[in-house]
Amino acid sequence: MKATGIFFGCACLLIMILFAACSVSTGTLNEVYQYPRELWGEWIRMDTGNTWYIASNYVDTRDNKNNITMQKQSENVIKVTTGSENNSVFYLYASRTLNGSFNGSISGMDDVRSAISRAAGSGLGGINITISNLKDKANEVQTATDNSGNFKAEGIIPGDGYEIIGEGFSIPVYPNNSGEDIGTVTVTNGVNLITSISPRSTNSDIDMMRLYTETEYDLKIMFENVGSADSGAAQYTLTLPDGLEILENGSSTSNTVGMLGTIEPGKTREIFIKAKCAEITGEYEYKDIGIETKDARGKTWEDSVSLKFNREYVTFNVVSEGAISGVVIVPNVKAYYFLTRSVYDNAAGNFYTSNIRVPKYRDDYLIVFSGATANSESFFSFAVDQDAERDFNRNFIWGKYVDNTIESKAADVSPDDTVTYYLAKNDIIYFRVRF
Repeated sequence: MKATGIFFGCACLLIMILFAACSVSTGTLNEVYQYPRELWGEWIRMDTGNTWYIASNYVDTRDNKNNITMQKQSENVIKVTTGSENNSVFYLYASRTLNGSFNGSISGMDDVRSAISRAAGSGLGGINITISNLKDKANEVQTATDNSGNFKAEGIIPGDGYEIIGEGFSIPVYPNNSGEDIGTVTVTNGVNLITSISPRSTNSDIDMMRLYTETEYDLKIMFENVGSADSGAAQYTLTLPDGLEILENGSSTSNTVGMLGTIEPGKTREIFIKAKCAEITGEYEYKDIGIETKDARGKTWEDSVSLKFNREYVTFNVVSEGAISGVVIVPNVKAYYFLTRSVYDNAAGNFYTSNIRVPKYRDDYLIVFSGATANSESFFSFAVDQDAERDFNRNFIWGKYVDNTIESKAADVSPDDTVTYYLAKNDIIYFRVRF
């Protein structure tokens, strides 16, 4: 068993962590966690793109965690040193919104509503609920529904699955974005259905945080039976919001009704849709698809799924002499990894390039270069929404960015600029693009 050192805060307090089998939170009062809450969630390794998930008492990654030292460099950056001689360095960047939120409502059918709710109508009002992370039970928040059954969960990590727990029920939900409406959670005995939405294929390059208007997306809506009885011969009806259409053979269709069939407990049925959003006026807009599901015995579920569409995108174009890596960090603190790949051009010869398309917001972006070894040092250039410079001698000033090695000292760059520099062994160089 190898020891791993972790530094936290400016005082660089060293805490020794033993990476044994993954332990989980016990939920006991005043439990001391191996990792503080400020580190929980997904991080991305900037030189390889590998993900690290840090929970209260374990770290999940395919990387080797033996004999490493982790130093928290800033709110969003962890420096990792590997090897007995501490001669290899890489960096982790926070790739999640730590204090995100989602909202929804909880309703009850007649078989349970009178037992646990004091509100009129189908909404379960005035009940206390716990919202617990499915990956880490220590990551939980408590809230209550209002008189109509509505609630808001704050301090959650969008992209993680959660479980809504109340008296006599426990139902999973899967928020994709902070501020999302997860729809209606129904509490009932016997059969019970929940819905969610995701890319149609698990191998798809569709990112639910990078959906754009005027673009077609192949998606699937999943109907999961989280109850204890069959949902016999279930049918669904979709209600589309203004500006969102479902396409069939390239044209808009009104075919939003269909048969799911019987859904057994613990099983899921899927329907496939091709969705397209019209132009919007704001930077982004949520579109909620209403879903009514009925089974043969007359039970009806009213739910919805939410899609976030961005109005515009911005493209970071990177060119390098050899293969280099880095990340682009958008204003919602989502990090997107890139690796330049070899391209041959008859005029310019062989070079390496990468194009990273991300949503366009008014706030600042970071682009960070790291991961070079003594054998992979390289010149590079980057530009925004224009071609990067392939002549690395032009605009290059030796030592210009030698001090821009931490997030707080990122070099300010205009979106009209083209930057050229050299990435040396163990370097990390930050640039801040201000729109």
